[in-house]
Amino acid sequence: MSEKYDLGGRVFLPVSESTVEQDFRFLSLVGQARIGEITMAQGESPEDFARRLLETTIESGVILDLLGCLLIPEDRAPQDRDPGEAWTRQMGDETAQFLGGLRTPKDKAEVRGLVLTLLVSFFDSGIVSLWTSKTSSTGVIPETNKQKTGQAGSAPGPNSCRNSPQATTTRPSGSSVGRSG
Repeated sequence: MSEKYDLGGRVFLPVSESTVEQDFRFLSLVGQARIGEITMAQGESPEDFARRLLETTIESGVILDLLGCLLIPEDRAPQDRDPGEAWTRQMGDETAQFLGGLRTPKDKAEVRGLVLTLLVSFFDSGIVSLWTSKTSSTGVIPETNKQKTGQAGSAPGPNSCRNSPQATTTRPSGSSVGRSG
């Protein structure tokens, strides 16, 4: 079975495949978090950039909601299928609220680790741009071989934040192509 996270005496499973509603909720939250707007400044150290990215994301007030899109309580997940099949908006909200109420140092450290994992996945997907402002006017990120050959990738959402650059094509400045908001 997939990874499990023990938080506050409850076990959570990561979503592998998401629903359309989950995808749209996730992309809306990514926009609210302003993750796509963050670029690494010329001369900025990776550590300072990561700290600024984390601070901006936390300040947005939606980081726990993003985690609520990615985690399913094990006791509510189907036993023989992907945990994501059980996800509902209400469940995501309940998960975010539960995570926000955790108090032990161990739980807090685990949630911080999940946040960092989430942010790293944004780097992998291209939602967060590493280009500096000097190179930000050069155009769109080149397509991947998968995109050029027309192979389908994952839909936007929790799964795609790890696997689908085509769902989150960004301009070097970090602004998403085709995303309004």
